[in-house]
Amino acid sequence: MKHKRLTHRLIICIAWLTLSTSVLARDYVLRENFENSNRASTLTYRLDHEALQIQYRATSDRLYSYRIEKFDECSSMSLYRIPNTRQIVIDGSCASQGGQIYTNVYEWDNSFKNWCLRREVTGEKPYLNSGEVAPKEDVVRVEGCSEPGDLKAHQYMPPAQSKEAVIGQLRHFQRIKKDGAATEDFIKSLPAYSVAELVPYIDATTAEDINDIAFFLSKYNRSYDAIVLLEPIVNKFPERYVAKLNLADAYWSNGFNDSAIPLYVAYEAKMKSLGLLKKIPSRVKDRQAANRSLIGK
Repeated sequence: MKHKRLTHRLIICIAWLTLSTSVLARDYVLRENFENSNRASTLTYRLDHEALQIQYRATSDRLYSYRIEKFDECSSMSLYRIPNTRQIVIDGSCASQGGQIYTNVYEWDNSFKNWCLRREVTGEKPYLNSGEVAPKEDVVRVEGCSEPGDLKAHQYMPPAQSKEAVIGQLRHFQRIKKDGAATEDFIKSLPAYSVAELVPYIDATTAEDINDIAFFLSKYNRSYDAIVLLEPIVNKFPERYVAKLNLADAYWSNGFNDSAIPLYVAYEAKMKSLGLLKKIPSRVKDRQAANRSLIGK
């Protein structure tokens, strides 16, 4: 009898959860100037039976419909706009630590009159419990127009052309970085995928400019994105102690104190060896002391 009552309660619970899921499957609306015109357009999306359903009302009043199946069994499908851009991201990444990254970046293309895939981003999220901080991401540029949910083979930009485009972006930053307003605008409009795109091109000729981009990312409240650039810079060029300090600051700002402290210690030791004790920022010692106090508790 108890078993029957338990079974009955279980059936009720399952029915309630199913009803709750259907109630929670709601529409989300983005109303923005996606088409770079004098009118806003409307994008509506919902997660329906593990697929992302999108409707887009263009400024022409034409209605477009898209269905994007889950990218992977563990995908948590979502959609969001990239701040300060006209781009959207369809994110099918796995939510867990170390989970696979699957994100597609789309932009409305007036010549195709459609949403077109511009970047594919794949990789792995960090295992925070093992001390990893930044994700490992591979960014590929896509040409032509693959609309959301299009399963046909995409047309990718050749690697040499992609490199030329990224280096061109670096040259632009080099020209404007002494102009405070232009630099702020550049950094605030720089998508996270563009930050990841820089990583493969870190070498002796680009490290200074990329380190400067990381510095300004931290300055304009994007210190986590700065970590993505600073970690490979420090790994490739361990003698760049200013980069180590910048990385320590970025770790500290994001609560990764255990990663920050060894870098502060190394930076302080190097400055002492150079006879530059007075030039060590006070936060270097203050944060080491604060960390010791925290450990003592």
